[in-house]
Amino acid sequence: YALSVLMTIMLFPQHLELGLSVLSILAFGDGSATLFGLALRGPRLPWNAGKSWTGLIAFVAVGCLMTSWIYWGEANGVEAVNPAVSFGLALALTAPAVLLAGLAESVRSKINDNVRVGIAAALTLVLLHSLRPSW
Repeated sequence: YALSVLMTIMLFPQHLELGLSVLSILAFGDGSATLFGLALRGPRLPWNAGKSWTGLIAFVAVGCLMTSWIYWGEANGVEAVNPAVSFGLALALTAPAVLLAGLAESVRSKINDNVRVGIAAALTLVLLHSLRPSW
């Protein structure tokens, strides 16, 4: 859980928004998937009967909202290196990472889902962040 966050922060110390976004996806996305999935149940995913559509939708919805808010806030902070980021751009940069992390969490695997979620989130965020100057 913490390794993907710490590695992202250590590799990109001038872009704390990346590490905090990975943390947000793990905390809010994965956490809401568990909470909503267990509380509301719902139809099961065809590729993993242990997970529900309700959990996956909650992961993406809550994860997108919270992660884009955290990315936006950190990218616009006093110590930010980059030019200001609009909330829309923050959402565009983080939503694909949340979606891929949600799908990684839903896959049946012997690897702990927090490891899969963290790696998927970190790799996607770093890739999209590196493309950001051209937006």
